[in-house]
Amino acid sequence: MSVTGRVARILDENSLVLNVGEQEGVQKGMKFVVYEPGEEIKDPVTGASLGALEIVKAEVVAVHVQEHLTLAKSLLVQQEESSPTVLSARLQDTHSTVRSGPMHQKLYVRMSDISGVAQVKPVAVGDCVRSVAG
Repeated sequence: MSVTGRVARILDENSLVLNVGEQEGVQKGMKFVVYEPGEEIKDPVTGASLGALEIVKAEVVAVHVQEHLTLAKSLLVQQEESSPTVLSARLQDTHSTVRSGPMHQKLYVRMSDISGVAQVKPVAVGDCVRSVAG
């Protein structure tokens, strides 16, 4: 069962207060996504609504849980390794940042079917939150 709520306050660039707590089933270490509902997606065969695609703005983890509110912090990220600083603009082209981590393979798709992804807006008070596994 997932816990749903809203962003009640933004404390800084790393910390949010959620309007759900122990009484709603929140536990320390629980992960949440902060999102806004996107456009409705319809089944291409039946035309039935499949729901709205969630536009995920952030992922946070509960670090302090009270009766009806939770302090949540942004997830820790591993920094990328970068090349040494280059003094010459000409040399800059030959020295680039080394990216680590997996990349998604591109899909072979019909270009006319690409609808694009809604632009992600900043996290705001009132945004939806939902707990997620893991």
